[in-house]
Amino acid sequence: MGKRHVTQFTEEFKNRQEAKSAIFEYIEVFYIENAFTQLMIIYHLRNT
Repeated sequence: MGKRHVTQFTEEFKNRQEAKSAIFEYIEVFYIENAFTQLMIIYHLRNT
């Protein structure tokens, strides 16, 4: 368990965190857009 191993672990962890936040960002955008679409559909149906 040398210093090199720790550095490798840190890099891996950082990459994983970045990937995780990217996924969450994508899900967030997807859900917000989806919710907006559903609202528009409901609004449209109520007005007809």
